[in-house]
Amino acid sequence: VNSVVDIALQDNKKQHIILWDEAFTSGSPDPNKTIIQIWHDDVTNSVLDAGFQVIYSPSSAWYLDHLDTNWTDRYTLNIPDSVLGGEACAWGETMDPSDIEATVWPSLAAVAERLWSPLHLTLNLTTAESRLRQFRCILLDRGVRAEPVGLAGRTAPTGPGSCLYSD
Repeated sequence: VNSVVDIALQDNKKQHIILWDEAFTSGSPDPNKTIIQIWHDDVTNSVLDAGFQVIYSPSSAWYLDHLDTNWTDRYTLNIPDSVLGGEACAWGETMDPSDIEATVWPSLAAVAERLWSPLHLTLNLTTAESRLRQFRCILLDRGVRAEPVGLAGRTAPTGPGSCLYSD
């Protein structure tokens, strides 16, 4: 891992390379050269304790393609104080072009509000839901096919007509 980091930093020693958390668990990257992006929730404390800067992308709540996770699970996730920031991710296994917007919105807005807002302004789920409902209406007005707020999730497209599971 460190050889790859050194090659990547060859032209600019002041930058950092971002590595997924597997680089931490299976190697020994240099915390002075790398930032670890966490997606395995169980390594968060170990990575932070080892002195790394962290981008937080926990698969338990901020993988938007986990269709059974609703906005409240994403919103109420405890974010460690010392992280640089976070990222919600969406992978293509459970969505296709027909439902990507509904898969991502407005859940992504819930994650963004938690990342960009002071904690004391994000403690009330009732007011947060009201903001998300209003934001969804803005998205719909702009042509974004956002799913309704408060649903339990959806299922992945399967069977005939699905590009992911075609015969």
